[in-house]
Amino acid sequence: ILFDPNSLFFKQASPKGPLYPSPDSQVVPYNLTYFEFAGIVLANVVLLSSKFPDLDLRLKQSFSSHLLKLILGHTLQVTDLIALNNKYYESLISLIENPIEG
Repeated sequence: ILFDPNSLFFKQASPKGPLYPSPDSQVVPYNLTYFEFAGIVLANVVLLSSKFPDLDLRLKQSFSSHLLKLILGHTLQVTDLIALNNKYYESLISLIENPIEG
């Protein structure tokens, strides 16, 4: 339930695609508190998994590369759009490779 894509907090670009924060979460009161709690849960899963490798603490969902990069402080790339919206990515690449001259 915590990372349910139907809860207004997370979205998926495709039915089995990775999760990313939903812009619609702004309508939910205390949405930032929810994300803070979700972050604490994820941090605990990571810590427990590293201390107790025999525990099966795998998450049922994966997170989008752009979200993980933002959390880690890495630079985002245009290719990070593929997981969110492949058509948008392809259109953007087409514009970059074929500039409109006027």
